[in-house]
Amino acid sequence: MKQGSCALLKARARQALTGRYLTAMGALVLTDLIYAFMIAFLIPTGFTGRLAGLSLLSYLIILFLTILLLVGHNCLYLNFARGSHAAMGQIFFAFSHHPDRVILITAALFAAGFVCMLPFLLVSFFAYTSWLIGGMSLSAMAGAFGISGLISLALFLLLTVRYAMAFFLYIDHPELNWLQLLGESQRIMKGHGFRYIRLNLSFIGMLLLGVLSMGLALLWVIPYMIMTNTCFYLDLTDSHSDADAQN
Repeated sequence: MKQGSCALLKARARQALTGRYLTAMGALVLTDLIYAFMIAFLIPTGFTGRLAGLSLLSYLIILFLTILLLVGHNCLYLNFARGSHAAMGQIFFAFSHHPDRVILITAALFAAGFVCMLPFLLVSFFAYTSWLIGGMSLSAMAGAFGISGLISLALFLLLTVRYAMAFFLYIDHPELNWLQLLGESQRIMKGHGFRYIRLNLSFIGMLLLGVLSMGLALLWVIPYMIMTNTCFYLDLTDSHSDADAQN
């Protein structure tokens, strides 16, 4: 099967969302309301002593709960794309289907993301320290910041792209554990990283317009973007299914 271009994937996304935008928008608003509720009622006021530790724990709980909700959107959009029954309640899918796998994948990606940032953090620390004691010029320090930042950014992009399909695979392959899901994402994304980055970069203009509209247009842009990424995943897995069948 020939892989779809960005324009074709977007066309498929628009077709899949036809007549379903209200459900998609409703799911997005519901997620935002739940997030706002958690921020309002789970974060204690004050950041000293015991409350500081409690606040950090609360933020971690909110982070994982929010990611579970966002993974549920993948379930909803896969049903949109496949013409299956789709309802707003499907955003809670991950809460009842091995949520530990989502949490472990998230924790692993956050840890790997931190490792990706180490070149920037370490170089910045030593460059700044050297500048303070007069061992490095300001321009050299700025150069060190810039180069190490680009290296960290490249590593982070590589990480993001390589495991971008893990949560889609989690929905389609309940038989796989979290490590296998990461491994499968890496396998199917091999050779498709640039296409994935280009696809998502094509939404920058729309996202900026959405922000300028005080967020109202994002109710249209974000579902469109998620649906396009869903179509990318389906295009990717269909291509690999055809390749596996020929081997």
